[in-house]
Amino acid sequence: MHQMAARNGSVSPDGTTFAAHHVESAGTAPWHVGNPPHEGTLREAAVRGIAIEHRGQQFVAEDYDRFDLVVAMDSANVSDVLALAPDDRARAKVARLGFFAVGLDGPSMAGDDGLDVPDPYGHPQAAFATMFDQVEHACAGLLEWLAGGAPD
Repeated sequence: MHQMAARNGSVSPDGTTFAAHHVESAGTAPWHVGNPPHEGTLREAAVRGIAIEHRGQQFVAEDYDRFDLVVAMDSANVSDVLALAPDDRARAKVARLGFFAVGLDGPSMAGDDGLDVPDPYGHPQAAFATMFDQVEHACAGLLEWLAGGAPD
């Protein structure tokens, strides 16, 4: 997310950029820990001029202590990270990325309502382009929301 937002000059109305925030990416399962991103992701990033220097890592319960906001790509990922939440305070940190693209008033964890960013794994390269479009749009909204104040 950080590289995508920075490349597009995503800036909130008050001038906030992702550079002002610590951003990490992690999966909800151990399948790709230590591996580079999928080749489809790397190809689309290159087309967009985005440098990705990331290795897979897995979200763990202790991450709730490290982060003020946990952003999941889809409702299945939301369920996975909520299952690791030790308490209501941690659960309140979780939101789906797609929420930020539609301009709602707060994080949404409701069911399948179009807020999910589909996983392009196993699909043609065009699915990776669509995913990048969705993530870039949502990151711009996330920056606006962060400028208004992150959750406690």
